[in-house]
Amino acid sequence: MQKILDSIPKMLLGPLLVILGIFYFYFQDPPSSICDIQFEIFKKENEKYLYGYTKNAIQVPAIYKKDIETCRNSNSIGGCYDWNEGLKKMIKASRTVPESCRDRLDELDPLLKYYSSSLRVYSQISWNDSEIVRLQLFHWLDREDLIVFCRLKAEYERLLGVPAYKALELGLFDELVKLKKLPRPEVWKRTILSYQCESL
Repeated sequence: MQKILDSIPKMLLGPLLVILGIFYFYFQDPPSSICDIQFEIFKKENEKYLYGYTKNAIQVPAIYKKDIETCRNSNSIGGCYDWNEGLKKMIKASRTVPESCRDRLDELDPLLKYYSSSLRVYSQISWNDSEIVRLQLFHWLDREDLIVFCRLKAEYERLLGVPAYKALELGLFDELVKLKKLPRPEVWKRTILSYQCESL
C-alpha cells in the first residue's frame, strides 16, 4: 500500500484521498431516495392511527383496529364515524406515496391490510337485509360514504394496480354469495362492490 502511495504524485494525492473519502461515506450512508423520504414522513404522520406507539413504557395499539371493529359491530352512522374519518385522512396521506415505490409498499405495513380490511367492511355494512332494500340499496350509506368508498377503491388500484383490486373484489363478492345464499346476480346488484364510481 505504501509503495502505491509513494508512486502517486503529491499534487494528486490530496484530491485522490478526498474523492476516496467521498465514495466511502457515500456507500456507508447513501443518500435517501424519494421512497425513503416519503415513507418516513408517512409513518411519522400516521404513527398513532396506523402503527401504534409507546407511552410511558406501555405499548398503545393502533387506533384503526378499534375503529374497524366498532364500525363492523355497530353497523351504524355513529358507530362508523371514527373509522370513516380515519379512512379519509389515511387515503389523503397515502396519495403522497409515489407509484414508483410500489415494489416497497410492504415497508408501510399494515397500510395495505388496513385498506383491504376497510373494503371488506364496506362490503359488509352496505348490505341491507330489510324489505326496503330497493329504497335503501346500500343500507344507511349516503353519497358522502360512497365518495369515500370510491376514493379508497381508486387509491388501492393506484398503489397495487387494477388486477389486484379485481382479485380482492372477487374474493369479497364470493364471501357474500356464500353468506347470503342468493343468486350471484342478486348479490352483485345489492353490494356496494357493484357501485359505478363514475356516476359520482
